Amino acid sequence: MVSVASDGGGADLVDAFAHMILAAIDEIALVIARADAPRAAMDTGRAPVQELLRRLLTP
Repeated sequence: MVSVASDGGGADLVDAFAHMILAAIDEIALVIARADAPRAAMDTGRAPVQELLRRLLTP
């Protein structure tokens, strides 16, 4: 995300990307909330969210 805004091109995409990231995180939150075992689902969902954010934020 940082490179999209800072390279002078694609800055108009930042808002859409932010909405897509939020939607992905909202989706995993719904999966956790609806799970039979929410704590276990949170443990399972934590790593993918952390990996998604790491990949997005690491140059």
